[in-house]
Amino acid sequence: MLNAIKNYNISILALQEMRWPGDGKFENGVGFVISENILLYVKDFQAINERICYIWITGHIFDLIIINCYAPTEDKEHNIKEDLDRICDITSNYSVKIVLGDFNVKIGKEEVYRPTIGRDSLHDTSNDNGTRLINFCMTNGMVVSSTYFPRKDIHKQTWVAPNQVVKNQIDHNIMIQNRHKGCIKNIRTYRGADADSDHYLVIAKYMTGLSVH
Repeated sequence: MLNAIKNYNISILALQEMRWPGDGKFENGVGFVISENILLYVKDFQAINERICYIWITGHIFDLIIINCYAPTEDKEHNIKEDLDRICDITSNYSVKIVLGDFNVKIGKEEVYRPTIGRDSLHDTSNDNGTRLINFCMTNGMVVSSTYFPRKDIHKQTWVAPNQVVKNQIDHNIMIQNRHKGCIKNIRTYRGADADSDHYLVIAKYMTGLSVH
């Protein structure tokens, strides 16, 4: 992981499934790894629970709030939307909010959801969790930026099954307010980062008052 941070010049790394201990089990867990040049601008960090946290970074024009999530699969009972709504309510309306993480969703290309989603998702049809995520974005005036960048399929795939055949785009990095969507300059996956995981590294380039990516 540290090699990936150095090799890909990552300023802020969001981690999911860090396997925090709880109730005798090692599961879930989210967090951030922050480079030293960004650490000076960190205003606050809050862990809401084992599946969601956020970091608040002071910017020159707008503050930046990054919300990191690990959402349950469709067969688990946990309403992460309530947590996201809570964070959006308690954080400043004048800040740039980015929501990212492992959402276990498939976002399609349905025309009915434009302009919340773009035309460049890996999948054609959204699953139930994907529809819920799109509805969250629509309610909060956000777009799913990871569906707006034309890429080869290998640079959209974020997860590979144990059989190495099935590949999906289930880590949707990132959602951002529609009025700030121009701050996201690029999003793609990288397969060269070896983190002993069935997920590929997703890198987004973000530019505004602070040059963060």
